[in-house]
Amino acid sequence: MGIMVFNIGGRPGQGVCECVFLCRGFHIKKLWQTKIMQAADTDISALVEIEENSPHRSEFFMDLVGDQPVCARTAWAYMKSGGHISHSLSVYSCQLRNPNQVKKIFEFLKDGFHEVSSSLDLLFDDDSVADEKIPFLAYLASFLKDNKTNPCEPPAGCLNFRNLVAGFMKCYHHISLTSDNVVVFPSRAVALENALQLFSPALAIVDEHLTRHLPKQWLRSLAIEERADGKDTIGVIEAPRQSDLLIELIRKLKPQVVVAGMAQFEAITSAAVVNLLSATKDVGSRLLLDISEHLELSSLPRSNGVLKYLAGNSRPSHTAILCSLVKNQVYPDLEVAFVISEDGAVCKALSQTIELLERRTSVISQHYYGSLFHELLAFQIGERHRQRKTLESCGWDVAGCLGGISMVAKPAAYIGKPFKVDSFEEELDGCNIRESIVRSTGLCISSSSWTGMQDYCRFSFALDSGEFQRAMDCITRFKEFVL
Repeated sequence: MGIMVFNIGGRPGQGVCECVFLCRGFHIKKLWQTKIMQAADTDISALVEIEENSPHRSEFFMDLVGDQPVCARTAWAYMKSGGHISHSLSVYSCQLRNPNQVKKIFEFLKDGFHEVSSSLDLLFDDDSVADEKIPFLAYLASFLKDNKTNPCEPPAGCLNFRNLVAGFMKCYHHISLTSDNVVVFPSRAVALENALQLFSPALAIVDEHLTRHLPKQWLRSLAIEERADGKDTIGVIEAPRQSDLLIELIRKLKPQVVVAGMAQFEAITSAAVVNLLSATKDVGSRLLLDISEHLELSSLPRSNGVLKYLAGNSRPSHTAILCSLVKNQVYPDLEVAFVISEDGAVCKALSQTIELLERRTSVISQHYYGSLFHELLAFQIGERHRQRKTLESCGWDVAGCLGGISMVAKPAAYIGKPFKVDSFEEELDGCNIRESIVRSTGLCISSSSWTGMQDYCRFSFALDSGEFQRAMDCITRFKEFVL
């Protein structure tokens, strides 16, 4: 999409004027600005009234020389006393970010979602967040357009999402799973409470960082004694995260259920996992291992002792894995959790608790995280070689990589070259080359200011084949513009 140029009067305020475009997904650049006199016969009382009924303040100036803005009420009083006021006039160039996706979003919203459309905010401080959020919103708009009614998914979670979780575990952690081994929950708190409700232990030892999610009466209950009176009260004792102390508690108290987290220094290797498995098996406890803090949705995930053990050994029937997807910078309040168990009866029973307690997981949340799993699983070695070849033939120095869904490259042939398109004119470097490519081809990459590597930019290739080919064409076209 091309560049649009607007003349904008500054009476609403500079920030408000810019926000109008930024919140609609535009890149903007101020080309020129001046002040013009407000006509003496112009009535600005309507702006005064707006200020009286809202926190908004308009922006005027006293005469043409003042730099300090005044509100409409002050400007109105000054005019009434014979003074002259002015306001700014600015010229902006605007270009829509991710035009195809933004178009899909607003096309969907115009059909009965006018209030949402007027309040939608596509302003992002971080380009990487925008590059992830806008395509997902476009995907969600397409999904909702094709599915006017929310489909009824199984209590265990969307089959597609569970397949993606199983596929991710198999592809990146070499753990063989099927969708039947995965049960989805709206949060870690719900998963934990449902599991304890299901097993109804007289005594459960729960990691000290997780007890805040549980009903308070469970933490006050002396269930060991009360069960003798025929009561079904669950008793919970907090446990330290350090594995040797936890194992000592397990052997002394012999709980029916243990919910354990992993300290960072113990999560790297499998030693602590082996000891926990042995201790819980010896006393007949069910073990729920929480790895939420250590699971990374990355093409190069760090070492994970729990998953490393499960990859090389059969999964113990008395053990289940709990994971909540909590490391989300794009939607920090959007959570999905899942439990992995080898025991089919446990998975079925957990699914039934979801239905019984009406705690199903949002389909939209599953679609969001499913899209991340899909990107990781959709990565193709051949496509990465195609992209590398294209970049190198177009004057980029590509850094070596062994896996992932993106690569970094230095625009070696472009650095220092003059570049001009419309009103944009710069000498190219690792930072401004991003805007140069966007303005000339519409392709959005991450500049060196995002990667933190001098002059190296990031290219993502987690795209469908059509989008990927268009990206390659844009890289080639940019070469033709500059070299």
